[in-house]
Amino acid sequence: MFIEDAAAQRQGLAGDARLAWRQERIAPISRAFRAWLDQVVPTLTPSSLLAKASRYMTNHWEALTRFLVNPDIPMSTNASERLFRPLDTGRLNWLFAGSTEAAHNLAVLMGLVATCRLQGVDPQAYLAWVLDRRGTRRQRYALPVSQLTPAAYKEALKQGEAGAG
Repeated sequence: MFIEDAAAQRQGLAGDARLAWRQERIAPISRAFRAWLDQVVPTLTPSSLLAKASRYMTNHWEALTRFLVNPDIPMSTNASERLFRPLDTGRLNWLFAGSTEAAHNLAVLMGLVATCRLQGVDPQAYLAWVLDRRGTRRQRYALPVSQLTPAAYKEALKQGEAGAG
């Protein structure tokens, strides 16, 4: 568990409060680490593992530190990596999915199920909801794809709008 997770749980930090905590506690550590990288990288042998890792960090610095400006992005990707591990382990099995299109569809479906789990919604209920709105009742709802995500379904549940058509 990261220090932020423990502090956030203990103090009930969310949104702007979590962002302020990150700026106060984590941003200085991040800046110091970047300064160290900038100093050390030129002194490393280019083919060394530390040099490769350091180059990766500097090349992807903006993405790796995006959590410092967005409180909704977790510091660690461990949870999402655990959810998507079945996709990786099943990759070789999907060579026999029947076709490239079938394998792609399976990957999309598994990604949606993993996203439902992250959002804390029932994947079967979500799929029934979204298929109703994109299938036979497409004209009735006329929703853009951005309003058919698991997060949109979760919001519709909160507002009592997720019932069957």
